[in-house]
Amino acid sequence: MSGSQVTERYLQDVVPFLQLDECWKKTIVTGLAVDSRRVKAGNCFLGYPGHHSDGRDFLSSALAAGAGSALVEAEGFERHSGVAAKASVPVVAIPGLKKHLGHIASEFYRNPSTQLKLLAITGTNGKTSVSQLTAQALDRLGVCCGVVGTLGNGIVGHLEPTLNTTPDVVECNRLLAEMLAAGADAATMEVSSHGLVQGRVDGVTIHTGLITNISRDHLDYHGTMEAYAQAKAQLVLHPGLRHLVLNWDDERVAAMVSARQEGTRLWSFSMQNRDDVTVRVLSVHYDKQGIDLTVGYGQQHASIRSPLIGEFNAANLVACLTLLLTLDVGLEQAAAALSALGPVEGRMQRVEAGARQPMVIIDFAHTPDALEKVLLALKRHASGRIWCVFGCGGDRDAGKRPLMAGVVADLADELVITADNPRSETFVGIVADMVKGIPAAVAFQVMEDRAQAIAYAITHAAASDVVLIAGKGHENYQEIAGHKYSYSDLSAAQAALNAAVAVGTPDGEGC
Repeated sequence: MSGSQVTERYLQDVVPFLQLDECWKKTIVTGLAVDSRRVKAGNCFLGYPGHHSDGRDFLSSALAAGAGSALVEAEGFERHSGVAAKASVPVVAIPGLKKHLGHIASEFYRNPSTQLKLLAITGTNGKTSVSQLTAQALDRLGVCCGVVGTLGNGIVGHLEPTLNTTPDVVECNRLLAEMLAAGADAATMEVSSHGLVQGRVDGVTIHTGLITNISRDHLDYHGTMEAYAQAKAQLVLHPGLRHLVLNWDDERVAAMVSARQEGTRLWSFSMQNRDDVTVRVLSVHYDKQGIDLTVGYGQQHASIRSPLIGEFNAANLVACLTLLLTLDVGLEQAAAALSALGPVEGRMQRVEAGARQPMVIIDFAHTPDALEKVLLALKRHASGRIWCVFGCGGDRDAGKRPLMAGVVADLADELVITADNPRSETFVGIVADMVKGIPAAVAFQVMEDRAQAIAYAITHAAASDVVLIAGKGHENYQEIAGHKYSYSDLSAAQAALNAAVAVGTPDGEGC
């Protein structure tokens, strides 16, 4: 994906809704940039007030970096007018610039989303798994599919790292244009609540929108559950949405049907055998090898045999199946493709271990609801104790910390509290919030060093136990006091398992 095609447009073509001065119309635009640090020669810089900063404050930096033009929010631009007056290139002030960004970006990159079957997935949990599994299933079915999301952006099998779950609307269109140029016919995109509120998919044509579930998260940003749910519901209202897939087992999600637009086809799914949904589960069985599902769609039945673990992954598979049906994939074909897929990185990922070692699972669960689902799922696979190594992130919703700890105290047998991404907060302060949710009678260990905490749990767990390492999943860093240090839960777990083999199994017998 790194070898992107260079697109050049005239400035007037980028903003066809404006009547520019004659001398500005033929200004060459080599690209769009909302970050002055990423401006390249001839780019058009887009400056507007954001959540954390005002892009117009960096207008001079963008011009110094070689911007050949700039479009800026007109309201409040007076204090920047001196920079514009000295500029030797067009600086155009546009009232309500942000609401035009989607159109501008789509127009510049020649409307790539209209030429792809774009599947947009939102929800508190399951976005990454559903996006990745659906894209991989399409790949197995011979459909070249792109991915935009937490694990990276690009064509399936060739993802490049990303900073945000949902990129800004300019980057989003650039990525889709690259995927189209690489031969993609479809793309899956994780759409976060932040992304919806901040307009990161404005002007993007979405074929199918899916909402997985709604539970507590990001209240530091949205303030209330009502505001958070309303943010997610913006996907239902997305202009031009052709298909809408809703999880009928989640009351908040099912209620969003009332906002469905005329012309949007409704699809629903449920883990229950009920007559009022599009796709239903007729039977489900869980064992140490994974999940065995039988699903119904109209009068048709199909089976999925998957190595994934847990009820929530069964729901993810049914969500994926429903998405594939919206693309006119046959039920049997869709089920067969999903049956062939393994776990998504950092999502209920089993770490290879010896026969006399505990099962070790890595999962991204970082909300009360996600932890509850993961721990309940693991209870089906553990004949012994369940260990949970977990922490809470700093500079995020502090209100969920005692709730997360309370869930773990209720469902796990052994608790090991450790650092997640403390960011600018102290580990001690985060732990103080967490322990408020742990009953006095419940014992727990506190170890700030995450690798040490993982090693402690693995070393002390019996072969019949399960060790859940929760919160970071696929992440390959730990963010502490403004710095990102190289770190991986998978590497830490593998090192601990290897060390345990070297000194003997937990029950003291050599290997």
